[in-house]
Amino acid sequence: MTIALTGGIGSGKSTVACLFKQLGTEIIDTDVIARQIVEPDKPAFNKIIQQFGKSVICDDGKLDRKKLSDFIFNDLSKKHELEEILHPLIFSEIYSIVQALDCLYCIVVIPLLIETGKSNEFDRILVIDVSTETQISRTVARDNITADMVNIIINNQA
Repeated sequence: MTIALTGGIGSGKSTVACLFKQLGTEIIDTDVIARQIVEPDKPAFNKIIQQFGKSVICDDGKLDRKKLSDFIFNDLSKKHELEEILHPLIFSEIYSIVQALDCLYCIVVIPLLIETGKSNEFDRILVIDVSTETQISRTVARDNITADMVNIIINNQA
């Protein structure tokens, strides 16, 4: 059984996943997968550079995730272009990991579940929901970004 754990930015998905992990539940975190597949030697890296240009690369040769984030949240068409690159690769990795597991169920932490259109691929969905004010305060503190930027992100999530 696969359970999708979803919710908006700053809702507490990671905290809930950590609690389940402490109880022995297998956790697949799509944020971790997303970071792994954009490393310089991984499949999404070159596609992102081709699509968005070298301005999204840091001096150390890695993807500048903050610059890319600022870029895509200011242009929805760019956000969709990035999702078209990442989502198939992320779901391919999810499927591979699930196939290799030897357990009764696992939880897949997937912030953009609704946006991917893949909610029907999971047996259950667990939604973590908090007030917008809580989302903003948590995210500002955690990510060191402005409340305005958090609002942009929230408004781009289902």
